[in-house]
Amino acid sequence: MKKKIRGVIFDLDGVVVNSPLDFQKIKKKIGLNSDEPLLESIEKIKNPERKKRAHQILKEEEKKAASLSTLKRDVLSLFDFLERKEIKKALVTRNNEEAVRIVLEKFDLKFDAIITREDAPPKPSREPIILACKRLKLSSEEVVLVGDYKFDIIAGKNAGVKTFLLKDRDSSFCELADVVISSLKEIKDIISSEGVMQ
Repeated sequence: MKKKIRGVIFDLDGVVVNSPLDFQKIKKKIGLNSDEPLLESIEKIKNPERKKRAHQILKEEEKKAASLSTLKRDVLSLFDFLERKEIKKALVTRNNEEAVRIVLEKFDLKFDAIITREDAPPKPSREPIILACKRLKLSSEEVVLVGDYKFDIIAGKNAGVKTFLLKDRDSSFCELADVVISSLKEIKDIISSEGVMQ
């Protein structure tokens, strides 16, 4: 059965904003040489003091990057379109709450629900997506997720929402997504032409 799109969940960095966050540089600063993603690498630090310091370094770097971030093209017109259509918006990010607040205030962005890593285990866990749907008061069938990385798509799939991959240069995980787009404008076109997802 076709379900009307009533909510869109957005990732932050790479989807709503361009961020100068350099994970390799941060790893170096912390003293990590793991190939694993940053948050997962920090969680494996055994020494509590070292782990606390690592989290602090990451938080400061995220806040700095947030203040230097730039808005992605088509964000404002898409948000305006979603508001006119009465489609709710949620933000689900692996970022910290303070950095998110900096971005939202900088660009005057409003969301109906915001989930950071302080609220739920970070993506690729499905938990933040499920929590976002709950806060939007929508079923997973009424929601689409827009992300730019495999963790977004995996989290969305496991939570039962339709997934849109905003493709940049790397297309190595395109096959994971339900829909691959190259600009946010395409979301407007899809909703305007269909308004529903298969």
